[in-house]
Amino acid sequence: MTRIDPIRALLLTLAWSLSGFTCVMVAMAMYRLIDDKLVASLFAGVFVVLDITKYLLWPGARDTARRGGVRLAALIVVCAVALSAGSG
Repeated sequence: MTRIDPIRALLLTLAWSLSGFTCVMVAMAMYRLIDDKLVASLFAGVFVVLDITKYLLWPGARDTARRGGVRLAALIVVCAVALSAGSG
């Protein structure tokens, strides 16, 4: 049985909580602004996937840098920041 690092577990919990909060807020905004509920659901779903992707890119960049892929890790960070700017 593997032991789970408490800091990692806390960070994962925070990331999923923030993503869930974003999901609810975006869905509420889309349903309020867009009359077609299918289109509103699609927009909300896209923003949720974007948000989860942003959160998953950071540990991916860290792990890539640890394995020696510093340039690739830097590109992953650039992508994460660009997605953050785009979703903002």
